[in-house]
Amino acid sequence: MNQFRLINHCLATTEVVDRLIKDKNLFRINFRDPKIKKSIVLWIEGLNKLSFLYESEKDYEPLLFLLCDHIKLDSSLWVFLNNFIKNFNHPKISKYFEIKDIDKKLNVALSSIDKWFNLSEMYYQKSLKNLHLIEGHSGNKFYCMIREFHPRKIYSKHVWNEIQAGPQRDRPTKDLVSYSELDPIAGHRFFTTDPIEKHGPAVGIAIFAGHHRIYELYRRYLNDKLKNFKFEGEKNGNVKVIFEEAW
Repeated sequence: MNQFRLINHCLATTEVVDRLIKDKNLFRINFRDPKIKKSIVLWIEGLNKLSFLYESEKDYEPLLFLLCDHIKLDSSLWVFLNNFIKNFNHPKISKYFEIKDIDKKLNVALSSIDKWFNLSEMYYQKSLKNLHLIEGHSGNKFYCMIREFHPRKIYSKHVWNEIQAGPQRDRPTKDLVSYSELDPIAGHRFFTTDPIEKHGPAVGIAIFAGHHRIYELYRRYLNDKLKNFKFEGEKNGNVKVIFEEAW
């Protein structure tokens, strides 16, 4: 199972567990329920596999930020995981999870999620830097810098999928950033609750067309594949991409 597929698997199991345990006290969760138990085990084992994959894998997928941000920011899952491991030997829990090394697997996963989240947060802060320097609209077009495409800031009409993301990896970077009248990247900016220094544009970016080009550009930036790339006077994450405004 490759990175993209495994992260999507973990995203799916995260959503399932989130629905099952939402805002519940640890000892009010019915671990006797086979569905809950199976979902938690699948989730932990998937996160553990992902942890070991990234011990040898050097390239990061932006989807990884989506996963760790959801676990740590958007739900009660992080609290659940930490309480679960702290109380793992409690009879109300341990008797339902007599699965080899499940506690060790969870400890590995917790450490990795922390590491990934710190990386995500670092790149998120980079995405907010000096946004006030971006030119405004030109007709129905506006600019976004590649480093702005952190998944935490993106609203996408479609999910990122492996089939459509794959072909973008073979395209030259210049081809991905160049404006195309026949197939433009389209969307709009929107305001979020995050403050911006000075008077920058709205932080959020809604994408209605060009989702997988945006993903691939950010993946290359995240993995330092753009550090020598220059385009129209800018380089690396500061390279600007033209959007057609769409709502």
